[in-house]
Formats: sequence, structure tokens, C-alpha cells
Amino acid sequence: FQILLGFTTDTYDLLGLPTSCSGKIKTETDKLYNNKDKIEKVLEKYLGDSFQEFPNYSSYVAKSKHTGERKPLWKWSKEDRLNEIDIPGKNIRIEDLKVLRIYNLTTGDLNDIISNKLNKNTEGDFRKNEIMKQWDNVLSKYNKNIFWKIIEAEASVSSGTYIRSLTDKIGKE
Repeated sequence: FQILLGFTTDTYDLLGLPTSCSGKIKTETDKLYNNKDKIEKVLEKYLGDSFQEFPNYSSYVAKSKHTGERKPLWKWSKEDRLNEIDIPGKNIRIEDLKVLRIYNLTTGDLNDIISNKLNKNTEGDFRKNEIMKQWDNVLSKYNKNIFWKIIEAEASVSSGTYIRSLTDKIGKE
């Protein structure tokens, strides 16, 4: 899996609406994120047993606290009705997390990757135009030659662990 540092999205992956951007990742913390040992120390915090909430945009079915209505979390999210449910989760185990490599992407390359993934991986028109427009808006604030850090890692985890939830937590550190 890969972690793009400096961005968060509502789906915890590149196919979601950007919800925040921390431009400092590309400059101020450059030394930390080029140091594989320091990144692995961050990853160590996630080893072992823990509880993980399901991502808001997942197929897990949740029930309304008030009406008993049942539908997938992504539908509750799309309808902006998450306040009507308790986000379910499950116990997970992370056996191993390992950094494979750290590399840079320019803003232009990142924009191309996002565009290609959206065109390839989204069926129908599930927010595709809205998502691309928002990414274009966020990325247009940066020079196309600015570099963004990518951490490529591998994990050994229990069944049902959402890697994108894990990457969201790690990326926020």
C-alpha cells in the first residue's frame, strides 16, 4: 500500500474528496519523512490488537438509531446522514508493518495519477466530476514541480482490516 503525505480525503484514499491539505509535508518535515527508521517507529505504534471503525465510505451495513433503517455506510455518507447511526467497527490485529521505499511525486504527476484512478476505478458517475474538480482546485495552489512524499509499505493484518483507514491514521501523525 501507499501513503500520500499531506492530504486527507473523506474516503481515506485518492478516490475521495480532499478534506485537508498540509503543504508543510513537502518542505518542513522533509527530513523526518526521508528517514525510514523514523517512519518505522511511527508504524510500530499500530502493531498488535486494536479496534477499528469502518470507513464512512464502505459497504458495511449500519442501522439507524431512530428508525431501524439499514443501508451501507457509503449510502449514509452520500446522503449526509451519518449523525443518524453509530459507526460500527471491529477488533483487528496488525502483525507487521514495513516500509518498502519512500519517493517523491510532483504535483503534476499526482494530478495525473488521481485523474487516471478516477477514470479507471469509479463506476457510473459516483461523484467523479466533483472529486476531480476539488482535487484540481487543491493542487492548483501548488507549482506543478513541487514534490509530495509517498511512503510505500506492506502489512500483515487480520481479515477485515481496512488498510485505507490505517493509512489515514498513519498519515495524520
